[in-house]
Amino acid sequence: MDSTLDLLDLLRTERTQLLEETGSDANIGEALEKILAQHPTASPERDAAFEALYLSVDPIVAAADADVSREPNDLDAILAAAPANLPALGAVATGDNLADRMLGAWQGRIAGCILGKPVEGFSKEEIDQVLASVGETTITDFVPEPTVIPRWAELKDDVKMGCLRGNIRRAEFDDDINYTVLSLLVMESKGRDFTPVDVMWAWLKLLPAGQTYTAERVAYRNFLNNVLPPESACVRNPYREWIGAQIRTDFFGYANPGNPRAAAAMAWRDACISHRKNGIYGAMFSAAANAAAFASTDIEQAVREGIAVLPEQSRLAIALNEVIAWWKEDGTDWPRCHARILKRHDGMSWVHTINNAAITVMALLFGGGDLGRTISIAVHAGLDTDCNGATAGSIVGALRGARALPAKWIAPFNDTVECSLASYGTNKITDLATRSVKIARQGGAA
Repeated sequence: MDSTLDLLDLLRTERTQLLEETGSDANIGEALEKILAQHPTASPERDAAFEALYLSVDPIVAAADADVSREPNDLDAILAAAPANLPALGAVATGDNLADRMLGAWQGRIAGCILGKPVEGFSKEEIDQVLASVGETTITDFVPEPTVIPRWAELKDDVKMGCLRGNIRRAEFDDDINYTVLSLLVMESKGRDFTPVDVMWAWLKLLPAGQTYTAERVAYRNFLNNVLPPESACVRNPYREWIGAQIRTDFFGYANPGNPRAAAAMAWRDACISHRKNGIYGAMFSAAANAAAFASTDIEQAVREGIAVLPEQSRLAIALNEVIAWWKEDGTDWPRCHARILKRHDGMSWVHTINNAAITVMALLFGGGDLGRTISIAVHAGLDTDCNGATAGSIVGALRGARALPAKWIAPFNDTVECSLASYGTNKITDLATRSVKIARQGGAA
């Protein structure tokens, strides 16, 4: 990537981030307009002007990050700002039931990811066009190859083609799946007391830099420049509240079945190397909701347990509680709830934590614990479709267990998932689940 364009993108994204975080863009927009007017094409002088602007912005970003009165970054402070009274969980899955739910969590996560991968970044309207091209109006199976979307010709590749209806022979690699496997590997090698630095070293050893994006790529760059966690999440990282950490932490729910707070604490150790504030909270929500699903009686309970580890006044907690309220108002009308989410978060990046977490919660609630309906809503709603489908599918899979999942969403993978981690290519899904049960039992699960 051209360094000038990269710095311009960072500054533009930082402007939006500061507006969301503080209500002010620190005059970045005006300053950028002046620089671009003076230097309309790339040049050393424009590079220098961008760098000077970022140097003036750095202390403003640091001050915004330091304002933790409402949205803290420290784990203890986060949990202290969470609700005092947690919902009561049911009995934690044990024995064969735990093994079945663990496999269900992996299978549900993979099914949702692969369903959403071909249309990642599409809007609901574009997905409507994809379906209309084959005479369909709702998602009831894996996505067909689009025939009327101009973007598809630009975006399709062999991996996405392998995720389309009729083409699936295995679960193709995806960053959502990479990180879930990577978390398993970290816990197998470092145990339950792994540190943020352990996660950093696992990335550097196993995760190709080209398979990192936005906040993760910034953090990776910072690691190589000897900026260690948690500072690695802070240095010139305008993506610090985007979805990257939220997609990485389902496994910590698997490692702590029935213990949402322990899962959230582990998620924090992972998330803090690349994210701050609501970027961290999304990771904690995902881990906690997955942990709760192993002991929940219904999907709403798992969702509420996930929200219960978040600071009550955080933007994410407020947004997710709004979705619950809209669900209770809208009954079965998820498109109306979806429209309210988009309006509420208008202008937010399609890979932000808050709007995508809201869509995930919407899918879980309106899906009612049915895997197919849940991941179909999560994907049909658009935005970061593979991430939302994966997280929603994981939580439903942990709640229902593998034996209850419809074969149409699971059988096409032939128990096989690909990764692009170093030395970890082809994996058996059942093997990953068995190894995950072992990790859970090391923490006290029966």
